Amino acid sequence: MAHGTGGGMENHARWLALGLVERGHQVIALTTARPGGSSGLEEDPFPTWFLPAPATRYSGAWWRESAAAFARLHAQAPFDLVWSQSAAAIGYLAEAYPSFGVPCVAIMHGSLRGEFHRRTFGLPSPRSLALLALYLPEAARFTYLWRRYGPRLAAAIVPSPELAEDNRHELHLPPERMAIIPLGVDLARFSPDPAAGAALRERLHIPSTAPVLLVVGRLSRQKGVHVALAALQRLSGQRPVPFLLVAGQGREAAQLQRTAERAGLTGQVRFLGQVPHDELPSCYNAADICLFPWLGWEAFPISILEALACGRPVIASRIGSAPSILGRVNGGLLVPPGDARALAEAVGRLLSVPPAERRAIGQAARRLAETEFSLQTMVERTEAVFASCLRREGMPCRW
Repeated sequence: MAHGTGGGMENHARWLALGLVERGHQVIALTTARPGGSSGLEEDPFPTWFLPAPATRYSGAWWRESAAAFARLHAQAPFDLVWSQSAAAIGYLAEAYPSFGVPCVAIMHGSLRGEFHRRTFGLPSPRSLALLALYLPEAARFTYLWRRYGPRLAAAIVPSPELAEDNRHELHLPPERMAIIPLGVDLARFSPDPAAGAALRERLHIPSTAPVLLVVGRLSRQKGVHVALAALQRLSGQRPVPFLLVAGQGREAAQLQRTAERAGLTGQVRFLGQVPHDELPSCYNAADICLFPWLGWEAFPISILEALACGRPVIASRIGSAPSILGRVNGGLLVPPGDARALAEAVGRLLSVPPAERRAIGQAARRLAETEFSLQTMVERTEAVFASCLRREGMPCRW
C-alpha cells in the first residue's frame, strides 16, 4: 500500500484504511515487497507488512505469502474481517478461509470484460489483437479462480452499476451479496477556486475571455487526446477562439504535439506535461469544460470526480462507468468514443449556454460530489457493508 506508485487502487486502499482508522477500527495491511525487494513491517500510519512476494500482478507467490502471513498474524490477534483489493485475497480464500472462516469482502476495481476492452480499445487492429493474445490466458486463469473461490466471499463491493453487472457474472455472486459504493475524492483539495484558475490562465498566456477545455490523463491512444485535438480543429470558427490544456505525459506526447502542429493548433494548445496531483485543482479551475474522450474502458475514473468536485461541466465518452456517473449530473454530456464531430458539437452546446447557466451547472456538479463522491461518504458506506457482513445481513448499499 505504501510503494509510492500513486495508482488508483493504492490510493483507494490508503484513503479507506485511514478513514477506518479515524473511525476507531484497527487496520493491518499486507502488501508485496518494496520496489527494491525488501520486506518487513512499517508501523505508520497503520501497521503495514511488506511480504517477500515480488510486486507482480497477483502472482502465485503473493497469494501463498499473503495466506501464510494471515495465518501467522491471526494466531497472534484474531482478525474480524479480511478486505481484499480486487483479487489480492484469492490466496486467503483458497488456502486459509476453509480453516479460519473469517469473512472476506472484495472491493472490485474492474472486471475481466472491462480489462479486455481496456487492453484492446474494442478495436480490431494488429496491436489490439496482439494484446488480446497475451490477455486471454490471464483472463482464463482469473475466470477459473473467481468461479472456484468467489462464492466464498461474504460480499463484493463495486463502484458502479456497470461493474456490478460484470462482476455478478464473473464471480457468480448473487445480487444480494453485491454492494455498489462509488469511489471518493478529497473535496478539500479539489474544490472551486476561481483565483487559482485565473492565475494559471495568466501564466499560460490565455485571454481571460477565451473558453478553455481540459484533458487530464496519461498520453496514450486509449485516452483519446487526439480526438480532443480533432474536435478543437472543428471548433476553429468559435469566437472567442477556444484553448485546450493537456495535463499528462506518456508515449504519445511527441506524436500529439506533431498532430497539433499539422492541424495549425499550436497557438491554441498547451501541453503541460506531468502535473503533480497537488497542482491538478488549478488545471480544473482554469477550464470551462473538462473532456474525457476515452477510447478504452475506464472502470471508475477518479478524474471525472475531481472535475465535478471543482465545479466543472464534463463531457465524456459513453464507456465504462461514465454513464452512471454523468447520468446524475445536470449538464454532464456523453458522446460516442472516438467521435470528434460529436465531441465538438457537445462542446459547442455547452459554450453556447449563458454564463450564469453554466455556473449553475458547475454548482450542481459540486453538490453532487459533496453528497455522493466524498471520501467520508465512501468510508461510511464501506464500513456499513463490513458491519453487515459481520452480522451476516444483506447489503446496505444500492447506488
